[in-house]
Amino acid sequence: MPSTVLLVDDDPGALETAGLVLRTMGLHVRRAASGEEAIGLARACLIAVVALFGPLSFVGQAAQDADDVRTRFDVVSIRSNQSGSGRISVRDSGWHYVAQNIRVTMLLSAAYRVPVESMLNVPGWARSERFDVEARIVADDPAAVPIDRRALLRNLLADRFGAVIREVTTNSDGYALVAGREDGRLGPQLKRSMAECSTETTPAPAPRPSARVPCRIASNVEGSLSGIGVSLTHIADFLGRRAGLVIVDRTGLDGLYDFDLMWAPVQPGAALSPSPDPLQPMRAELFTAVREQLGLRLEPQEVPQGTIYIEAIERPTPN
Repeated sequence: MPSTVLLVDDDPGALETAGLVLRTMGLHVRRAASGEEAIGLARACLIAVVALFGPLSFVGQAAQDADDVRTRFDVVSIRSNQSGSGRISVRDSGWHYVAQNIRVTMLLSAAYRVPVESMLNVPGWARSERFDVEARIVADDPAAVPIDRRALLRNLLADRFGAVIREVTTNSDGYALVAGREDGRLGPQLKRSMAECSTETTPAPAPRPSARVPCRIASNVEGSLSGIGVSLTHIADFLGRRAGLVIVDRTGLDGLYDFDLMWAPVQPGAALSPSPDPLQPMRAELFTAVREQLGLRLEPQEVPQGTIYIEAIERPTPN
């Protein structure tokens, strides 16, 4: 059964962004905006905890193109965690990264944005052994230093774990988003957009979960997804991350769309269900909503999936 991760932060944008990343790791994500809300959810279904403190902001393209963008931490400490606990704690403010009781596969998933279960040639210890990792950038004002977050983690893995990674594309069981009606009509909650947005740039989460912002996809805490001026390719990608599935767009429809999608969320106690897959009830509701509201279908197919092949990786020397 996938671990349930509780994200705690008062920044809705941070919750949404982190949630999308963690779902690619095969984790069931719940979110809370306050300590009080988190305690209530934790009593119901908590298995592992990820608490976010500070901004979870990504460097803009201009910063990534700058010569002074940081791609390596200045100080890194890694120790084996032998506690036997199932709880995971991660704090990531960009310049300061702290992870307790984390598996190497979770670091790889965060660095390369691929599901853990899709990774190839993973040694057994990397899936099972746990580590405490702390890394930081040293500067007078580290929060103002432009960073490439994924490069920071990739270089940490290369420098301390000796990771040699090759990105590959494989075929796997997944779902294709296809037209759902013979006459080609769209559903009542999906329409062509008049917004001036790019079809190439991946839309970022909206600054507030329920905000309707052009060229963005927004999500309430549970049970909804909406967007303005986004492609069906990006809609399929966001749906897949939310449902923990591989979904590709095969509708044959180009251009940009506005959409609103609502479904019944999993209840707080769902992770304690005897079902081996606590996300299954949400997926069933989501598939129905896609058909009825968007006029599309999710059809089981073999689909291409980006993943990584681990050519080399080794246990780090503790420090």
